[in-house]
Amino acid sequence: MPDSHAIPVQGSIAHLSPRQQLHIALAQLLPDDTGLHHPNAAQHSLAKLSSCAHTAAQAGADIVIFPEYFLSGATHGHWQGVRGSADDQDQDDKPWLEAIKQIAHQAGIDIVAGTVVELADIDDNDDAAADTTDSPDAGQQIPHRLDDARARPQANPSSPSSSAKGPTEKRPLYNTAYYVTRTGTVAHRYTKQNLWHPERTTLSSSSPFTHAEQHSSATFGITTRRGLRLRASLAICWDLAWYSRFEQMLKSPASAKQGNLSDLDVEGQAAGPDVILVPTCWYASDGGAAALRWNRRCEEDLLRSLCTTRALETEAVVVMCNVAGPKLSPQQVDSALEAVRCGESEELPLIGLGRSLIAAPFQGCVAQVDGENEALLLQSLNLTVLVEAREVYRNRYDVALDIEDKSSQR
Repeated sequence: MPDSHAIPVQGSIAHLSPRQQLHIALAQLLPDDTGLHHPNAAQHSLAKLSSCAHTAAQAGADIVIFPEYFLSGATHGHWQGVRGSADDQDQDDKPWLEAIKQIAHQAGIDIVAGTVVELADIDDNDDAAADTTDSPDAGQQIPHRLDDARARPQANPSSPSSSAKGPTEKRPLYNTAYYVTRTGTVAHRYTKQNLWHPERTTLSSSSPFTHAEQHSSATFGITTRRGLRLRASLAICWDLAWYSRFEQMLKSPASAKQGNLSDLDVEGQAAGPDVILVPTCWYASDGGAAALRWNRRCEEDLLRSLCTTRALETEAVVVMCNVAGPKLSPQQVDSALEAVRCGESEELPLIGLGRSLIAAPFQGCVAQVDGENEALLLQSLNLTVLVEAREVYRNRYDVALDIEDKSSQR
């Protein structure tokens, strides 16, 4: 079997009380620098994904999760390249997804394959999707990770020259995560709702108009290798900062009886996820020079606090898998900040953050990757903690009552 390209493994899988345990693997990796649709993509990101999936499965993991943009690449150039590749192939052809299905089936493990930037499906409501090129946010960008976006001329779909380029030029680009089961089927697809400022020049966010089913059905059922039925949900990176995404995951108790049953369900509690999986692309330099001058650990503190807070609010396990990134010494960060202050540089270089983690009620941060380097983190979770936390904090009981009150007022 592959050796995960010599990616160091942290943690381990425990096999005590197997029925109530969920075994998780987080693959903190660098985003692919060739782009998903590059001819050599299969030799890069997909090969790496396969290697990590087999390693995690051999260790006993139920799920392996990869970072945001791991497959597509994390630059505007990579994302724009999706349009050109779509012109050269069938609109519905997704060979990378078929490859992931095959890997999941062969390895015998569920896979959250990071995220993929893809064109809106032909049956999506394109008219309702925001045109990012004319968005007021496009002129209010944080000077970070814009790379070639500044030099790239903004396409205007309403202009004659743009409309002549074909249908792909008019269709929005979305950032989407897929959950593929160990049987090789897609259990759920989620498109990012809350875009970070630099993303908005190129990508569109999902809405109830463009992705109605994802907004109305925010959870889906999964089953571990030991037959434990759980309810899961997906969020992507900056979604963590918006409680509205997590509020969508909590439904009335009656909805639990209509499918996606969880063995952790209790009468009178709101139905919600037991595990929330969050592919992320978050750098220590995302807040720019201003944030780092105030607190060198600003983004690390923010990301960790968001994960632990969302775990408490939803009374669920939050699994956040971040990208690996370049490590800069304190002296190098000082030099970069001084260069921005003096006007010698317009923006900071990328500064890696990593520190993928798992958070749970009561436990806080259960496990975390040490640093920003590539790593495969293995961790077993005793989900009895969720049952007990829901009885202590009773958030799900309160949400159920709130839903009932709102229904009675209609």
